[in-house]
Amino acid sequence: MDALLPLVVASAIGLAVMTFFVGFYRLAKPAGELEDRLSQAAPRQEAAPRGARSNPFARLSSRMDLEKRAGKSFALELAQADLQLTVNEFVMLRVGAAVAGLVVGGLLLRSLLFGLPLAAIGFQLPVLFLHRRRQQRQVRFQAQLVDVLTMLVSGLRAGVGLVQAMDLVRREMPPPAGAEFGRVVREVGLGASLEEAMLHLLERMPGDDLSMIATVINIQAEVGGNLASVLDGAAMTIRERVRILQEIRTLTSQQRLTGYILAGMPFVVGAAVMLINPGFMGPMFTPQWIWLPGIAVVMVGMGFVVINKIVDIKV
Repeated sequence: MDALLPLVVASAIGLAVMTFFVGFYRLAKPAGELEDRLSQAAPRQEAAPRGARSNPFARLSSRMDLEKRAGKSFALELAQADLQLTVNEFVMLRVGAAVAGLVVGGLLLRSLLFGLPLAAIGFQLPVLFLHRRRQQRQVRFQAQLVDVLTMLVSGLRAGVGLVQAMDLVRREMPPPAGAEFGRVVREVGLGASLEEAMLHLLERMPGDDLSMIATVINIQAEVGGNLASVLDGAAMTIRERVRILQEIRTLTSQQRLTGYILAGMPFVVGAAVMLINPGFMGPMFTPQWIWLPGIAVVMVGMGFVVINKIVDIKV
């Protein structure tokens, strides 16, 4: 094992460097390039665009063919988080993070036993970042929805069409609402129906409020009616929901803080004891008793999840 360690570390460093440059190249590309826009609308089975033939990183990514394996759901998560990455590139980024964890365990800790858990953690870190970014973006979008409806109602009452009112939202509202409704306007301009564009928006930004708005717009497009009045009523409903939700969060803030304190206290106390008297905590991390900290972490995690479920009141 010791003889193979330098070879494994050298291979890991080479792979990490390659992955770093691939990710840096993709992040440094301008987000408005033509091939990026065409790749979202073009079918996957068509020939690669001209830029892909001249780009060795794109050829490597297409040969891996990871997008078909990951499925449409993984690509949808990237779109919901507004990450300018393809599925191939994101998977390569995860592999690079795993290799970096393996390198840290192999070089700094001098043991593959610690490198493998670090590699597993590095492999999951991009996914956690993706989920966190997607959640934050959806929360910001929900917070902007009332202002978006108010702007749409004002535009409709001023005499403009619904698509023109959405274009006003694109110009005036900050992201993510401005960017998402801008995509709706572009899809309609490229020939898609308003119903299809709203369904795509609902896929990128799932939520009960937006689902209600999309249903109202689709029904109005089929049977007619005063859309401005209906959207105004929907805005009032959403505004009341937000007010009630804020009151509930205020009333449950103490319980949520208690959950964070109870979940973090064992780790803080354990770290303090390790600094004060390392020999006292050392036997717990030996192979004979290592299962005790593992069980403790699992139980603390279960308690934290239960507390969050109790205080998570749906409105």
